[in-house]
Amino acid sequence: MAASRAARRLRGRRRRRRTLDPRPHQRPHVRAARRHRWRPPLRGRRGRARSGARRTDRHRRRAAGRRGRRAHRRPVALPRHAPPPRRRARPQPREPGQRRALADGCDAVNSPAVRLRVFAIVPAAGRSRRMGTPKQLLDIDGRPMLAAVVESIAAAGADGTTVVTNTDVAGALHGRLPPGVRVLVNDDEHSAMIDSIRLGLDALKPLAGLPDGVLVCPGDHPGIATADFKACIAAYRGAPGRIVVATRGGQRGHPIIFPMELEEIVQSAACDAGLHALPRLHAARVIEVACDSPGITADVDTPEDYQRHPGENPA
Repeated sequence: MAASRAARRLRGRRRRRRTLDPRPHQRPHVRAARRHRWRPPLRGRRGRARSGARRTDRHRRRAAGRRGRRAHRRPVALPRHAPPPRRRARPQPREPGQRRALADGCDAVNSPAVRLRVFAIVPAAGRSRRMGTPKQLLDIDGRPMLAAVVESIAAAGADGTTVVTNTDVAGALHGRLPPGVRVLVNDDEHSAMIDSIRLGLDALKPLAGLPDGVLVCPGDHPGIATADFKACIAAYRGAPGRIVVATRGGQRGHPIIFPMELEEIVQSAACDAGLHALPRLHAARVIEVACDSPGITADVDTPEDYQRHPGENPA
């Protein structure tokens, strides 16, 4: 009996030794904890937990190399039947001066091209003090000077024209302007040309569709050919967002076409000195179009100027 008691004591000591000081390779509870460690569930597109295979780093690098993409360093859970990567379609060629139509639910690549809209503003609210008579009504090829300028702009392909003049000239030109031309009245004798331009810009905002570009040409430049207006409009439609300035002999003049997005700058004090401050502020966006018409840089302010201009408004 004493021998059996000693054997039980020895077995108890061995059992306590294993429990209190187990060896590193004898830790079943630690192994179980590592084997059954909690992992976040894999989630699909709609947030539902779903089963998926975890890719190793080697598999992810190989798959990224085949797709031409950079491998992610974090584990990525993919569905069992992952769709092939979607390739971006190449942009289709389009005509100069046109852009793709963007609408909800339509593909920009396969949409038909949209023609850029260019609206013209013709400031002509001056009092003609040096001329002694309203120069807007002077005869140019059998029509008033202002009407000749507006007709040339319309024939060049402008989508709309707004004339800003005083009450007397507006009444005298009633029915003598091309159809569809809007006439605004500015009777402020102390206003400058930039004020008439700003008035015309304010009138363009309520339109159903804002114009992409704004062409500005004063009403006392009758010597600009229709072909030169066409060249400037085509240059803007070929490079949307740029500022197009007509030049003659290396000297800048009119017309000037600028994007409607710069309207706030024209309305600000930065252009109080005149519209030609806009190309100086954004010199990197300027495109100069060389023209041959003398009216690009020459206006009609005095009787001597008028004597040089009759018959110089070619079509």
